[in-house]
Amino acid sequence: MKLFTVPLIFLTLLFSTQLFAGAKPSVWSLESSRGKIVLLGSIHVGDESFYPFDDAVEQAFETATALVVELDITTLDRVEVASAIREFGMFDLQQVKDNQGLASVLTPEAQRSLTTFCRGDNKVHCPQENQMQTMQPWFLGLHFANAMLANSNFQTRLGVDSYFLNRASGKAVIELETFTRQMQAFSALDAEAQSVFLTQSLSEFASGSESLAELVSAWRIGDDEQLRALVLEPMTSVPAGRTIYQALFQKRNFAMVEKLMERVRVGETLFVVVGAGHLLGEEGLVSLLQARGFKASKF
Repeated sequence: MKLFTVPLIFLTLLFSTQLFAGAKPSVWSLESSRGKIVLLGSIHVGDESFYPFDDAVEQAFETATALVVELDITTLDRVEVASAIREFGMFDLQQVKDNQGLASVLTPEAQRSLTTFCRGDNKVHCPQENQMQTMQPWFLGLHFANAMLANSNFQTRLGVDSYFLNRASGKAVIELETFTRQMQAFSALDAEAQSVFLTQSLSEFASGSESLAELVSAWRIGDDEQLRALVLEPMTSVPAGRTIYQALFQKRNFAMVEKLMERVRVGETLFVVVGAGHLLGEEGLVSLLQARGFKASKF
């Protein structure tokens, strides 16, 4: 099965940044009688070589009325974060004592993958066994993905959303989601889908670099067809992947469009920065907004 957990989390990590003098990702202008939306497909980590963007994109941001992001990571409430992680990412201690923790919900394949991984060279990345048993499979999968990010040369402070949030002084900043809502989306995955998510996260330590390089290369030049092939097709080609796609893309895309429709106003421009995967396909934001009467053109 082709890797698909990384696009869900980062859409990038490892890439030789010497090949490009700056990023030129997909940016769309969508206009209707309701107002105007500039839509930029982002990645959530980066380095200084990504910036600045093309003059037209930078000008669109400067003249926009508001910046719209999935989540304003500069204003996260630590109490909310801790509470959401406990509620949606962890088993409670009584469940673990009753042997109803991580091991009780993993598929045999996922359990074998986890055991093999934590006995090998990568065991340094594994939490202690008693701690792992308190973690939902999806949350443990994010743990390993974050560990891979920490070992890369890219930084969240240089991600595309951070780049614009740090320059949003004087603009309204609109969040399409909350941290709790994002945790709920992962938690809603059934046990099989969570096990697949975890298994693929483990696989990426051994074989993810090549796939990540493809993803970043496609993002940097705005190759939507290649991104769709790398991000959506691997998920929608298998039942468990389809479940993940529906929870983390399809449902969230429809909810994001509803939020955008509530906020767009005539005479104003929303500059929207969301993960590039959310723009793609028939159920991506570009297509969904076109279905609402917006005319789309690419920068």
